[in-house]
Amino acid sequence: MGSKLHFRRVLRRLWRRFLLIAGLAAIGLTGVERACADEPALIANRLENEGIEAWRSGDFERGAELIEKSIAQDPTNPQRALNYGSLLMLRGRALTDDGQPEAAAKALEESERQLSAAVRLGEGLPGCQQLVGQGFFLLGEIAFYARKDLERAAKFYVSAAKRLPDDQRIRAALERTGRDVTSFIPEVRKSSPTAKLTIASAHTVSIGGETLRLANEDDNQTVHVKEYVPPGESMETWSTLFAERKHRRFVSPETYASLIAEQVAKQGGKVISTSAGPGDSANIVFVVHSPSMFLSEVNAWNLRNENGTLVSEQFAHRIRGDYHHAKSEEMAREKSEDWVVQLQARHAVQLVETSEVSPGQEGE
Repeated sequence: MGSKLHFRRVLRRLWRRFLLIAGLAAIGLTGVERACADEPALIANRLENEGIEAWRSGDFERGAELIEKSIAQDPTNPQRALNYGSLLMLRGRALTDDGQPEAAAKALEESERQLSAAVRLGEGLPGCQQLVGQGFFLLGEIAFYARKDLERAAKFYVSAAKRLPDDQRIRAALERTGRDVTSFIPEVRKSSPTAKLTIASAHTVSIGGETLRLANEDDNQTVHVKEYVPPGESMETWSTLFAERKHRRFVSPETYASLIAEQVAKQGGKVISTSAGPGDSANIVFVVHSPSMFLSEVNAWNLRNENGTLVSEQFAHRIRGDYHHAKSEEMAREKSEDWVVQLQARHAVQLVETSEVSPGQEGE
């Protein structure tokens, strides 16, 4: 029982690392270390999940009531405000398209209030750059499309870009306002290829038709992890990720897979498949969604017992933009079986040691 509790805690931390969406939601992209196990947060998670379910089914009044109760239960969590503000923005857009300008204006006004609250709360917390940047970006979208206020939109986009300078959507949005991106974001102008070479001697992983390079390695009391992303991307902006974890405490691969499935269900995601692998191993494929980030994440995990050590390998791909929900589930059905095969066949995931060549070193 102690081991299962330990791994639930580890999974909650992993959730925050990736699609840690707080409440849908506690999976979200914030990186904020919150105590998810405390009673108010658990109640707020349940209320938010029920509210989002009602919202998705078309009962917007009931959905709003439940989500607002969740925010009142956990008022200092910026992700809840961001989630609600995002849903209201989408609702405002739909009402505009349906020819209901008064209702649309009311939804968009409340959306701006919630997004502003998310930004305000997030700026006071460590590790919230992505959340705050996303909040500013969505405020810019409302200013640009709904208010037709280019000056105000540009200010929001600039604030977003300063926090997420590599986000191409934000840079494109800023350019839409007729601004020169580099004049607003000096750090973009100063960037150079050498700035991305933060690892002097890296490893790469080939999987899923992509070659990924080591972006992060951490060794702590619970897990030793190596995380790989495409060249030029970071742990904040990745589109594809491979991660290998060696866990300090052991539970069976089957038990760990069931814990992952439990967390996915709690956060409103969908388990696509689970299966036993060769030997003492297990596989799980699932999809999780972040409406506030217009983002879904397709995950394939292989879990195995290596001489009494639980080793987990994760391959994940993010889908952004319109219809990300449906596209992610389609990708999971079409490609996950092949991903699982590659994860199981360890020889198909080859670690190749490479050396970065500094300028001027060619031919030495």
